[in-house]
Amino acid sequence: MSGMGDSEGAPARLVDGLEQVLRYGALLLRAGDAAFRVRAEMGGVASALGIEALAVQVALGTLTASARRGAAAATLVREVGHPG
Repeated sequence: MSGMGDSEGAPARLVDGLEQVLRYGALLLRAGDAAFRVRAEMGGVASALGIEALAVQVALGTLTASARRGAAAATLVREVGHPG
């Protein structure tokens, strides 16, 4: 029965991890880091959180990230303020 609970909570845990990755990426962008560095750092954090696949799109004012862990997948968007 605990195995079933684990699979039901997997999407929520993935979303929680992806929110942390996006928060970190937004902080880096606001600090003035280049987009390629932000993507690389976000990939490292995602890997440390057990996210198997991460795709990041950096646009003017937003970060979009899609992630996969096992059968669970999620896409989130985060608004990023001006640098400084």
